[in-house]
Amino acid sequence: MRGKKRYLRLRLRSDVQVNPTVTDIYNTIASVILTLGGWIGFSQTGLKVWKMRGEPQNYVVRCSKRSLPLVLLATAMVTKIGDIGCALDVQRISGSPTLSRE
Repeated sequence: MRGKKRYLRLRLRSDVQVNPTVTDIYNTIASVILTLGGWIGFSQTGLKVWKMRGEPQNYVVRCSKRSLPLVLLATAMVTKIGDIGCALDVQRISGSPTLSRE
């Protein structure tokens, strides 16, 4: 049986105008997950990030239902992406990618 997924809608909050790539967001969240849960925790997340069309500061993160608490903690611990201080705010958690876009 395939594991269930959860979709998190994130908003990037920063004092400075910043437009990071999806790879920057992924690498930042992944490094925090590796710090918290190690390689085993990271391998269980099934992490994937993509940018929402038409909304420059919004991203969608997909993870497994089992690793949702770890991913939520990791997004809350993000304080900078690259050299720029910013935060990731979780706006919505849903079970389908369509609902995360509304």
